[in-house]
Amino acid sequence: MEWLLRAQAGIEVTVGQKFSWDTEVKNDLDGIQKQFVYLDVLCDYKGGDLAPGPGIEKLEWVSTDNLSRYDIVPPSVEVFKKLGRL
Repeated sequence: MEWLLRAQAGIEVTVGQKFSWDTEVKNDLDGIQKQFVYLDVLCDYKGGDLAPGPGIEKLEWVSTDNLSRYDIVPPSVEVFKKLGRL
């Protein structure tokens, strides 16, 4: 997973605890049916500059204090609830 984050997000992390891996097939915002893969893991940031790779529409650092302001996918909502962040 480390290489994937480096290629797709420009950052390096150490992968820690795995919470859940889920998939879902649904229409995206563009109306086209797509398969979504949700990988919820706890990571330690090691370095790099956050930069969206090919095919990534938006990427940003978010304070956990502001999570309720975002439209978060259901599997991630459950993880944030377990962590006491929502």
